[in-house]
Amino acid sequence: MLIKAPGHTPGSQMIYVVLASGREYLLIGDTAWHMDGVRNIKQKDAPWIQEDEPPIMAQLSWLNGLYRTEKNMIIIASHDEDQRTDLIKRGILGNKLE
Repeated sequence: MLIKAPGHTPGSQMIYVVLASGREYLLIGDTAWHMDGVRNIKQKDAPWIQEDEPPIMAQLSWLNGLYRTEKNMIIIASHDEDQRTDLIKRGILGNKLE
């Protein structure tokens, strides 16, 4: 499922996937560059990026709520290399395109 997302580029979207195993993934693109943005409800620290603050903050608040309550859902921030490395190490994500 595609979810419309506010952002600094028109047409920003998130992708929600449910696997046959029941595990849920929410790929949030660059709504937050690092999961700390979701955990702390904090926008990007990048003054060169122009975003409409109220919709971004609402999206981060929504994501934070999911992060805290949806234990079967893995929220993935596309620019968070620490998170990616951890998810690969734990076997939650693969490490290559096939």
